[in-house]
Amino acid sequence: MLICVIVAVLLVPIVSGWRVHGQAQRSSTSGPPRVGDCLSSVPSQRSSMESGQPLFAVTTRPCNESNVGEVAAVVSKIHFSPPTLDNGQTVAQQVNCDPLVRNYLGWPTPAADGGPGPSNTQASLAWQPPDTISVGLLGPGVAQYIAGQRWTACVVYPEYGPYPGSIRGSVRNGHGADTFGSCLSTSDSAAARMIPCREPHRTEIFGRMPVDADDSKANLDASCLTLARGITGMRDPTVSGNLTIAVIDQQIQDDNPEPPTRTPLGRHQAWCSATAAGSQSLAGTLIGIGDRPLPWR
Repeated sequence: MLICVIVAVLLVPIVSGWRVHGQAQRSSTSGPPRVGDCLSSVPSQRSSMESGQPLFAVTTRPCNESNVGEVAAVVSKIHFSPPTLDNGQTVAQQVNCDPLVRNYLGWPTPAADGGPGPSNTQASLAWQPPDTISVGLLGPGVAQYIAGQRWTACVVYPEYGPYPGSIRGSVRNGHGADTFGSCLSTSDSAAARMIPCREPHRTEIFGRMPVDADDSKANLDASCLTLARGITGMRDPTVSGNLTIAVIDQQIQDDNPEPPTRTPLGRHQAWCSATAAGSQSLAGTLIGIGDRPLPWR
């Protein structure tokens, strides 16, 4: 009799199913990244949100001693195109990260980079940051997309990382600017290669822009000097003749196209540069240097 009772006690719950008291709850889903978050590696997993631009999904974190990228902006409410007739899919709106990244770094806006041209109809000369700054896009992962999140984040990737801390506002304060400062290995621009500005150099490139035969040399020189003031924070970017601010005309080779993630340029581009006078060399970027001493080698 005792054995029968024990067997019954063991079998009845199994047959009828074990009962656990409580309420089921959906697991929490992380929200969009925050402006100022950092990435420990370049993402490779695609986002679940369909877009005309490449979107990647990755978990961001606060900036620490080793970062490869930084969230410069988050567009939280993405609009979608109407469903297509062939497959019924919608595509997320495209996001222009350029002004958002400029604002995050403290880079001069196109309107502030140069003055008006010979006529009132000519647009202001717009200098682009050096191509040592790449921009990527993040989007919601699978769980975030299922939870209804629809956002896009602009990420800035400086070429010479990993880097410590944050590069937010680096054009204004110079902090971390060596991670994207663009300098030349020699004073001969035709034979020079781009190097980190922390290496010995004589010339630094502040900006670039496509040019053609209609662009005035005087306008380019004037806007380059204005750009140099904005980038360095110096009242006199020439430092009483110790630096020469000049425009370099650089030809673009057809057989050496830029990577698709960079802004395509024309056959020629102008470089706004600063070159140390005489035989002097620099060992640091001039970006955001302000009133601090020049980093002579």
